[in-house]
Amino acid sequence: MSLIRLFRDNLTKLTVSWNLTKDTLGTVLSLCPNLEYFHLSNSHDITFQPLQSPPPSGYRLRRLYLQSENDEDILEDLLSHCPRLEALAAIDINADILDLIDRCCPLLRYLNANSYEDPPHWGPDDAYDSPHPPGLYTLNFNTYSDTPMRDCLSTLNKSKDTLRMLGLKLYDTVDDQQLRFGLSQLTTLRLRINEGRFGTAESIIRQSPMLEVVSLNFRASRAPDHFLMCLETRARLRDLSLIEFDMNSQDFQLFFDHCASQYQSCALQSISLLECEEGVITDKVLTSLANITTLRRIDLIEALESTTYKGIVAFIEQLHRLPQLETIRLRELDEINNDMIVQIAKIDGLRALYLCDMGGITSSGVRALADNASSTLRDVSIIHCSGVNDKATKYLYRKVLSNAHHFIT
Repeated sequence: MSLIRLFRDNLTKLTVSWNLTKDTLGTVLSLCPNLEYFHLSNSHDITFQPLQSPPPSGYRLRRLYLQSENDEDILEDLLSHCPRLEALAAIDINADILDLIDRCCPLLRYLNANSYEDPPHWGPDDAYDSPHPPGLYTLNFNTYSDTPMRDCLSTLNKSKDTLRMLGLKLYDTVDDQQLRFGLSQLTTLRLRINEGRFGTAESIIRQSPMLEVVSLNFRASRAPDHFLMCLETRARLRDLSLIEFDMNSQDFQLFFDHCASQYQSCALQSISLLECEEGVITDKVLTSLANITTLRRIDLIEALESTTYKGIVAFIEQLHRLPQLETIRLRELDEINNDMIVQIAKIDGLRALYLCDMGGITSSGVRALADNASSTLRDVSIIHCSGVNDKATKYLYRKVLSNAHHFIT
């Protein structure tokens, strides 16, 4: 605290990562009249007292990031004195806090109830430029928040014309008719979908014509037939992530076939398939995926359990024909062996290859990768591959990656 006192008048940004058991949050704020960014982390035993004599015009805080267990108590007293607040990341954001924000923080553009992100992604910088119509640009209740969906509806509706990034947990029952307000500016959507809430997810997607980035976590729930059809008309979609997903394999194949057939207008550049259920990704699905010629990046994590050796080999051969492919991320795919990884590294134009927990790769495979890699490969990560020793990774570094931007073992 003595250090804070020393620089009090010049401090505009402050991160506090110790327990405030003696000095309260109010003391810190009163000591730093010019503070605009405040990050309070790991303060599980914080002693919070009501703010004493806040400035008549309120605090100058513009960005507030809380990671403590009693955020709700802090927020209830603090927000009414932060009229300039533009970005808030916290854990305990409930309906009462949303109402307080609506009344006291007219400039708020970013609201994230997942403050375990470190640091939080504050959203597009131009969201804070003036003038802008009132309303949120980023709203994230995607993971750790316990706020029911129904409590977010009013906030969503008020920001329907400004929201660009939206994260929600579709767990509780909401009348889909309540969601028919349209999200005309939304470009990024992240949903965690409970069983039976796919209709709500589809309604949100269909009302968001500008979508570019979509991440759907199915939480191992099985999607209804033809669910992915709602994405086929999102002509701007460039980044798609499917997590813990289960669906009809034929529907999955048809979706990729549609993307491939629309190559002249398809914007899809990145596909991430993480932890799919058994039977979803088959050899035919891989074939359809590798026909999407606009792809620049492919991520596969625990996704090949239902494929065959022959199907994987054919898939890798097809990847060589993707003219824009630059990045491949592979994790926990024991089906991939040394020969396959060498063939992947040979892809002309490949710039980045990330391998993590790959049980089928050994030191000899990494050395062969080094001897045969494409001349464009300049970014490699090899993490937690138990069959790869230090000698092999050092050989790879000397042979291929002396000018690399990134290298991890």
